Amino acid sequence: MNELKLNLMDNRIVKLKKTACYLYGIKDKDFVSRNRARHLVDVRRMVYSICKDLLEMPWTDIGRCFKVNHATIMHHHKIHTNLLEVDTIYRDKFMNLLEVYKADIDYIDMKEMLHIIRSLKTSTARKQILKQLQRENYENEINTEAEGIETLEKSGGDNTIGSVQ
Repeated sequence: MNELKLNLMDNRIVKLKKTACYLYGIKDKDFVSRNRARHLVDVRRMVYSICKDLLEMPWTDIGRCFKVNHATIMHHHKIHTNLLEVDTIYRDKFMNLLEVYKADIDYIDMKEMLHIIRSLKTSTARKQILKQLQRENYENEINTEAEGIETLEKSGGDNTIGSVQ
């Protein structure tokens, strides 16, 4: 069972790495190289962070998969968090990678799903309440008109404006 989980995780990591390389136009050998060019480091940093945050992998497993020390992964994750707050271009690139990858692995975020369900329920409830209020308002108008007719009939007269008695 544990081997099955590792194989599934390896497949997800391979997909993530391929997606990142394709999306940002880098070669697989450049991704695994020790080259410290900013665009390469950024892509690696994004991939490491997705492994930690989305795939919920431990630091040591991420390091083992990419053949780097777990402290390197921790450092990149810290820098990633800071860059998301400050660098809008980096954030946009990361969000693009995240969305493409989530679609690629058919990822469903349960918190997001619950939010959608709650908003649908709220929307449906609002519509039902509005329909009920409209029905009650319509019934009140009918009752008001019926009471007005009964009042006219009881008074026995014509209560139109301008009538002289």
